[in-house]
Amino acid sequence: CMASIIRPRVGRCRQSVSVRNDELDNQRIAASRNKRNLKLLVRKNRPTHFVTLTFSTPTEASTAAKVWNQLAGKWRRRFRGFYVRVGEISSEKNLHFHVLCSKDVAEYLKTNWTYGFVDSQKIRFSDLDKVCNYISKDFANPNRPFQRRFVASKGSRPKFEEMQFATVNDALDGVAEMR
Repeated sequence: CMASIIRPRVGRCRQSVSVRNDELDNQRIAASRNKRNLKLLVRKNRPTHFVTLTFSTPTEASTAAKVWNQLAGKWRRRFRGFYVRVGEISSEKNLHFHVLCSKDVAEYLKTNWTYGFVDSQKIRFSDLDKVCNYISKDFANPNRPFQRRFVASKGSRPKFEEMQFATVNDALDGVAEMR
């Protein structure tokens, strides 16, 4: 199903041209929106660790999702920790997960991942945007292994609070208090 958008032709005020909005444009727009949402979510929850879980053998996406759900279900019973998971395929055709998470979740994954290799790194808050850009590099790819671009732990939506200020100085003071 193709959609058409009418936009004015540049330089001619009363004429218009029909522009098609195809599937690749929709993928690009959705990828951009998901990158923005990922960054907002990560900034709000402030994960401290970046973990890469690689399968040692070729694995189907459905099998990998089941493995992840079993692993996540076990630690949810013990403690609540924040995570964001992104699945992708490496150049060697091995499926792997990038996980931004809290310290507890990183330690749990490190000790309980039996399907391949684990790389765990502590990250600073100032590097979160770079890490988000890295893990979201494949969001616009229509052939990515998982339909959902990222999966986050339950209850980890970014919360926004509307604030109104009378003057610019009041607004700057309000922002300073939030830090």
